Amino acid sequence: GWAAFTVLDYVLGFTIEEQGFSAQEAETKERAGALRERASARYPHAAGAMDAILDRDFDRRFDFGLELLIAGIRARIPTG
Repeated sequence: GWAAFTVLDYVLGFTIEEQGFSAQEAETKERAGALRERASARYPHAAGAMDAILDRDFDRRFDFGLELLIAGIRARIPTG
């Protein structure tokens, strides 16, 4: 049901994000420094997340998100 659609939407959305990053890799590297500076100056909480936002380890990010979704789905399954 809805859980399957949630996982599907996560997979599709993540795939689109990964493709977008790959297509703009050179531009992203150039902008990373400016993004960090801007975030530090205006958005200190966002600055703390910049490493995660700019992280290129897509496999690790995907696995973390999928594990989080599965744990949430399991938590909602009625027991007994």
